[in-house]
Amino acid sequence: MPDRPLRLKAVLRDGPNAVPSKTNSEYPTDILRIQSIEIAKASIPIDPSIHRYLRLYSIPNTPSAALSFPLLKTDMNDPLLLEQVRHLTRQCQDHPSCPDQPIPRLPKRVIDVGSRDRRRLPRLHVNTSAERACYTALSYCWGAIQQLTTTRNSLAELEQEIPEENLSKTIRDAIEVTRGLGIQYLWADALCIIQDSGIDKTTEINSMGKIYKNATLTIAATSAKTAADGFLGLTKPLAGGLVPFLLRDCSTSPIKMIAPQPDYYPGQAQSRFPDPNILDTRGWALQEFLLSPRLLLFGSEEVLWQCQTESLRPLLASSRTYYPEITRLPSSVFGVADPLMQKSAEDNVKIWERFITDYSKRQLMLIEDRLPAIAGIISELGHIWRDTCFAGLWKKFMIHHLGWFTLPETEAVPASIYTAPTWSWLSVSCPVLVPPPLESVDAEVIECVVIPLTSTSPLGRLQNGRLVLRALGIDGRKVAQNQRLLSFYFDYKIDAFPETAWFIKLGRTQSKMTIGLVLRSIRGRKYERIGYWSSSNNLARVLWRNVFPRFWTIT
Repeated sequence: MPDRPLRLKAVLRDGPNAVPSKTNSEYPTDILRIQSIEIAKASIPIDPSIHRYLRLYSIPNTPSAALSFPLLKTDMNDPLLLEQVRHLTRQCQDHPSCPDQPIPRLPKRVIDVGSRDRRRLPRLHVNTSAERACYTALSYCWGAIQQLTTTRNSLAELEQEIPEENLSKTIRDAIEVTRGLGIQYLWADALCIIQDSGIDKTTEINSMGKIYKNATLTIAATSAKTAADGFLGLTKPLAGGLVPFLLRDCSTSPIKMIAPQPDYYPGQAQSRFPDPNILDTRGWALQEFLLSPRLLLFGSEEVLWQCQTESLRPLLASSRTYYPEITRLPSSVFGVADPLMQKSAEDNVKIWERFITDYSKRQLMLIEDRLPAIAGIISELGHIWRDTCFAGLWKKFMIHHLGWFTLPETEAVPASIYTAPTWSWLSVSCPVLVPPPLESVDAEVIECVVIPLTSTSPLGRLQNGRLVLRALGIDGRKVAQNQRLLSFYFDYKIDAFPETAWFIKLGRTQSKMTIGLVLRSIRGRKYERIGYWSSSNNLARVLWRNVFPRFWTIT
């Protein structure tokens, strides 16, 4: 099969002007200003989602290293990489959307990482005097493996020394990165929380939001499936090849030309994150990501930097362009003025809608941690929104999110232990979606109460809760006779249509869909939610004729 021609052109650094590639021996001055190589014309179709620019990298320890192209760095523990991170951290202080953090107060316990020359060994440091110092925090997945943890019996010993050989690989790697950044302390839950003390766990979980929010940098081990895997090493080879590059003395030196890959747009089904990010499936990690002002993500193919201003910036050789994250907390959470937050409460509705969708897809080792794992986010947003959250639903816009629903193909089952009232999306352990905000509201929240399991964790696990709505409702027998007018989705598998159920109306969405809840009487005048209904059929209005609002107590 004959080779198919591919015509390239060079793109210069000072603008969009391009010059054809030159091959004569006379050295062209413009060659030092080449920014990238663009596919000018190809005889084969090129996927439109793929960048037409071929990225160029100079090779370390070759004459091409003196060129203006970035060095081909593939070592995640490269001192040059850590120097770049230090520079970005300093630069971040001047970003308008990033917090100019003073030196934070240390958490109750942190790991003193010691020194790289091992003259000072790691140990557990207890903050007893409101000390202030910079520290990193670790976001990672424990997995099923056993790892060194702090217990009541080992606490005193670990305060003297932490044997590095007994640590999990991920925590050892995090210590190495923290040392390389010139930071003395690291927070990692396995060692900084007394794992066999219920009181200490409760106290530290209540503080976890502040721990990540105040960290100088959060290290995210995005590709490590267990704590034993670690994350430092060489990145996977990128598709591309070495090509000769003409130097001033008319000799050539190899440079790496990286093949383009599809752009990454978070939240789009057709856009696949290049690394399988294990933390995207972990419930606790969402809070850790969103509350961290700065993140350093270690994957198998990329090392990425993210702050409130910059999103997913590759620090090593990369073949991909990233676009901003969809789920991001407002900058006012970090004490930065955010004009958008003054604009409209609708922004808050959309932020929480995206949060519900993201968090509900994630897994937790303990189902009862569904609320504790987001207590930090709820606490921070409660301050800036001046609102109260009831079992994952905010008081000011509760009506908009009560219409959550599970996907029809999801085989949801009731939680084995109590996690939340049935009207809360936290009561089901499966992905949920939220309809668009209501354009017109036909229901009113009269009362909402949740009782925490313990008074020491007001945003933690729940004992019970109730919601009182004033809304229109029709019984299931009437709906059974007009099933073509409504579509309904049950939260759990139900064998037969529940004619004894009640269908209550919430309102009409911006997409002109009328929505509501399906309730079932349980005792006295109390109800539980069993599903969701919707209708875009104007004929459905006949069902609500001569129906008057009443009170519904849902538990």
